Amino acid sequence: ANVFARVDEASAELLVEQLPALLAGVQLPRSEPGDLAAPQLPARTPDMGVIDWALPGRRVHDWVRGLTLPFSGAFTTLDGRRVMVWATRLPSPREPTGAPGEVIGFDRGGVRVGVRNGSLVVSRMSYPGNPPAPAGLWCRVSGVDLGTRFDLASADRVAWTRGEGWETSRHDTRSVS
Repeated sequence: ANVFARVDEASAELLVEQLPALLAGVQLPRSEPGDLAAPQLPARTPDMGVIDWALPGRRVHDWVRGLTLPFSGAFTTLDGRRVMVWATRLPSPREPTGAPGEVIGFDRGGVRVGVRNGSLVVSRMSYPGNPPAPAGLWCRVSGVDLGTRFDLASADRVAWTRGEGWETSRHDTRSVS
């Protein structure tokens, strides 16, 4: 929502700046297209929302925050089944440490999951197609307990989601962890 609001503001400012020239029929300068020989990154797809639990907590938090509603959402997998992660709490510098993807605790704010050099509290999650639910409740209903470990995405998959390995022949549209 913040990004959309800023784009709206910038669009209005640009229109105010350029409207007199447009009304006068003055041709506006255009930027030159980039190197057409350079490979183009693929369009983002919902399959690119996979969470990399091996990142530091702040990066995981930002990833989830950037993909949450109204977008398709960030996700992880549990025993090969996709689990949507809709909200996390920004980690503090002194979070308990756990293995990446491992459930290491529960508190009023949700479920604590290990990340690189610490942990992160997931506060809202769901299965695909279901509305976001409080993470602690979702875990109880889904049988997630201490020591449960969310699947780790492969290095190739993580690179692909970041646009670092965009050979789409290696990454079809099926969901993989």
